[in-house]
Amino acid sequence: MKVDHTWRLMLGALHFGGFAFPLFGDDMVFKWWKRHYVLRRKGKCVGSLQKKRRKRMRLKSYNYKQPGSYAITICTKQRKNLFTLPALRSILYKEWAQLPQHYPGTVAGTFVVMHDHLHGILTLKDGFMHEYSVSRIIGGYKSLVANAWLYYLNETGHKYPGKIWQSSFYDHIIRDDVDFKNQAAYIRNNPAAYKARKRVRKHKPV
Repeated sequence: MKVDHTWRLMLGALHFGGFAFPLFGDDMVFKWWKRHYVLRRKGKCVGSLQKKRRKRMRLKSYNYKQPGSYAITICTKQRKNLFTLPALRSILYKEWAQLPQHYPGTVAGTFVVMHDHLHGILTLKDGFMHEYSVSRIIGGYKSLVANAWLYYLNETGHKYPGKIWQSSFYDHIIRDDVDFKNQAAYIRNNPAAYKARKRVRKHKPV
């Protein structure tokens, strides 16, 4: 497909940061125009110019307020090794243990903090009309931790990063008792498994 003379003049060169990069040929001009103008106007994700839509993390038709157990994974912002800081680790464990005080009818189960993420099992108990979904509870946990961490930084004057959380979180709906035991064992064994992987990488021949 050919582009008329007007478009060829307008799009014959791209300017990035004051540098001109000529485009040779009408077809090349049209392809660039179609990709970086038409598709953007339609709201489609194009290359790195627009952020890709975040993948849905929760099952669309599942009721996350119903009783059950969930294996939760939450990561640090940009997967930085923030959870190695002793003060922050203390806050993470404390706020997890206190979740049932904020959300009656919940059980804050097996919990482990790694260097850049954490794992925990959250249970919504039977016999309760749960007002909050798993997403709301985990969002509340992240807020409690963030507030406590910012208070600590303000009181101590430390210059550690204030923003610690990656957006959203990962969950696994625990199906039965066997699955529950497997998930709990995986969480408990995570630190040892991580150390074993590090040893293997360290001694792996280059």
